[in-house]
Amino acid sequence: MAKKVFGLKNFAVIVDGDQLVTEVPSNWLIYDDDECVACWWPRTKNATSLIIKRADPNVKTWYRSDVQQVVGFYDTYESARKHCDVDYTSTEEFGKGQRKRLATELDSDSETSSVASTFPSVPRWMQNNLQHNSQSFKDCKNPIAETRKQRPQTVDCGTQTVETNSLDTNRIMDALLLGFTKLERSIQSIPRGEVPKTISFEDAVLFQDVLPMSTTDELRKFEKRLKNCAEDKLQFSKFVFTVGGRNRQDHIIQVMKRLVTDELAMQCSWLGYKNNVALHDLKFMSVFRAVILQAYPDSTEAGFSSTVANWLRYAKQRSDR
Repeated sequence: MAKKVFGLKNFAVIVDGDQLVTEVPSNWLIYDDDECVACWWPRTKNATSLIIKRADPNVKTWYRSDVQQVVGFYDTYESARKHCDVDYTSTEEFGKGQRKRLATELDSDSETSSVASTFPSVPRWMQNNLQHNSQSFKDCKNPIAETRKQRPQTVDCGTQTVETNSLDTNRIMDALLLGFTKLERSIQSIPRGEVPKTISFEDAVLFQDVLPMSTTDELRKFEKRLKNCAEDKLQFSKFVFTVGGRNRQDHIIQVMKRLVTDELAMQCSWLGYKNNVALHDLKFMSVFRAVILQAYPDSTEAGFSSTVANWLRYAKQRSDR
């Protein structure tokens, strides 16, 4: 938690109760004994204008949102926005200092390359034209103005006027249209993380007799149960599907809430440092991860690990509240 220093800075970057990072004016923060515990939030879908103007909170119509952590204070909205546009990844192996990484869904260049490789290669005649046009634009002090002054080069053929390069232009446009069409079809074919229709209502109450787990002994029994029974493994994957969420991150958090209590989460960590129970190599976590990766094709193992590790890290703060 951060001390009460909002009088010195205009904006703050916070982590709310759902582990989402956002920027807020310092005058929206709510303190208890000089410790930031919550912030005021307007009941509107677009609060950006109110944030930029540092509008005074309306305590009669706004609601309180829990604050788990104040990342820092900043003089300007741009500075706060810049620091807010990063994600926090697991730092157990680096100690308590938080490291920032860019909030991107693609964690490696290899994924970008694999997507790009699905498009047809650009013909050589197109490459030559594009390179020539690119160099011509670089030579112009004002490419837009120079382009407007130019007139199409024409050849008088009696009753016809033939514009040079028109055929090349049409080919380029056709190739671009084909590429955009394939891209649109690819996007439309991506699943939206929907729960399979084959899951019945009875699957929604699976494992209610053993979840959430509250002790390490219950954790070991549940792990042994999934290792020894293929049917339980299948049923657990259905259980993960039925929980659902607003997005990939929320889906993972909702499942973790149903798997372990905060009391047990305080005894666990993703990699098992500081004599905590390691979850990264457990069978039920591998099933959990596989379901998420299947439901959200743009997700990665690194993103899954980061979300689980962050949820475990804040277990004590949730328990204290």
